[in-house]
Amino acid sequence: MSDAERVPVDSGALWPGDTDDDVGLVLNWFVAEGSHVEAGARIAEFQVEKVGVGVPAPATGVLVEIVRGEDAEFERGAVLGYVEATG
Repeated sequence: MSDAERVPVDSGALWPGDTDDDVGLVLNWFVAEGSHVEAGARIAEFQVEKVGVGVPAPATGVLVEIVRGEDAEFERGAVLGYVEATG
């Protein structure tokens, strides 16, 4: 069993402030599950009211789970995936 922390890839803080829409759409994941990611690196992109939003990795580690895949709709603040922090 690993002692690494699972850090959520959270959409809430990234939500465009000038929109009333509470539904987003995952456009792309730029890394696959099991891939190493660096904190702050762009790992995904979602859209709200035709505005594209880049999603940075919340921690350095491994993207261990994609909760909402490409073309999935989700509500404001939803977790899109998890990174197992290693650094």
